[in-house]
Amino acid sequence: MRGGGGASRTKHIVQAADGRFRRLLPDELDQLQGFPKGWTDTGMTDVQRAFCAGNALIVGIPHRIGQVIASRALRA
Repeated sequence: MRGGGGASRTKHIVQAADGRFRRLLPDELDQLQGFPKGWTDTGMTDVQRAFCAGNALIVGIPHRIGQVIASRALRA
């Protein structure tokens, strides 16, 4: 879910257990992209870090999907 009226790389939100909404933290965004916690922590602002994480290419997920497809193809 995104906060605000338009598309954004910096306003991703989640609903907490108490029902309130909050923005994802830069460390959470790093980890969602498959980077280690703190990967974008180079002195940038949180908004800049969120933008960088949102602009990154996700390689871990497609790589894992490829591994599963390849393993199933070998079994067929």
